[in-house]
Amino acid sequence: MILMYELMYEIYEERHEGEIKMKSISDLTGRMYENEDVVFFRNHVQAAYYHSWGCELVDLFVDNNMKWVFVFWKADHIKHRDRWGAKSKGEKDE
Repeated sequence: MILMYELMYEIYEERHEGEIKMKSISDLTGRMYENEDVVFFRNHVQAAYYHSWGCELVDLFVDNNMKWVFVFWKADHIKHRDRWGAKSKGEKDE
């Protein structure tokens, strides 16, 4: 296992059955997750709606451009993406 640091969260590289899996550990929540199991939002309004709909915030970190990145489970995103898409533009820009 190789340990690397990237901004505010740790990334682990794990070899499993000849396949390399990237796992991140949130400094904020302590949750370990694979990047393929989550979605990354930079839109704080969208993240707030997802949170208000009961979606679990898996991680929150700052990217290389000094922007907040909100991380949610992909399953929650699939469940609510149509709901987010149905919001009027005015609601999304509030």
